[in-house]
Amino acid sequence: MKPVVKWAGGKRYLAKEILEVLPDRGRLVEPFVGSGAVSLESDYKNLWWNDSAKPLMTMYRAIRRSPHEVMVCLEILRKKFDSEAGYYDVRVRFNEMVAVDDDTYIFDVASHLIYLNKMGYNGLYRTNKGGGYNVPWGKRLSVDVRWPTEPELDQLANRLKDATLSSSDFTTVLSIVDDNDVVYCDPPYLPLKSGGYTGYVGEFTYEMHQCLAESAVSAANNGAIVLISNHDSKQARELYKDADRIFTVQAPRSISRCGSDRKKVKEVFVFYGR
Repeated sequence: MKPVVKWAGGKRYLAKEILEVLPDRGRLVEPFVGSGAVSLESDYKNLWWNDSAKPLMTMYRAIRRSPHEVMVCLEILRKKFDSEAGYYDVRVRFNEMVAVDDDTYIFDVASHLIYLNKMGYNGLYRTNKGGGYNVPWGKRLSVDVRWPTEPELDQLANRLKDATLSSSDFTTVLSIVDDNDVVYCDPPYLPLKSGGYTGYVGEFTYEMHQCLAESAVSAANNGAIVLISNHDSKQARELYKDADRIFTVQAPRSISRCGSDRKKVKEVFVFYGR
């Protein structure tokens, strides 16, 4: 099952490798779910999807509630706002609806997010300090985009039928998991060089990475299996020195400023728990 949206750092091309090293048991928990590529590639019956990007989780809840309604709204946007000016009109409206922060516009938020993700620059999701979505137009028209179909939304709705969907802090999620849970954490990565842009929502500091590592230890002590991925760097190796296992993989860059820079880089898979 293909993800509905593209997400910075999405693991669609590494999903099979990730699932090969995860135990086949209980519930798959993703505190940084993004596009959900790993879950959608998996056979786990029980899922818990969480992400700090609230509009993303609103989109998933809307699709689960009525994929047809989401598709109807998306079709209107595709036809009515198929231009640069139209893109920015949709972006303004999206930020206005998100600011309401309730389910009043749940289907419109979902369709607007899909539209912006497909028509925006490189499929990024980025916000300013005020929380406003600020990704520029991607210089493409509707005909150039591979849009999700209603059968695909139906399929996703069915996959999420019994899933837990939340927008909590990752520490909250990791404090609750137990020996029935397998947790895959795909946080905003440590930069490979100073000032490197990750394309993620907000600022994920080194202190937050430290907190994630500590939370993974606590979750493992409660019986969960936790896998964290990140860039393979000296900083990451030091950060995860207390992990039970660590190994490297080659991963393609999925989002970069130019196509010629989309090359493979080393990543680490870090395990906590046994």
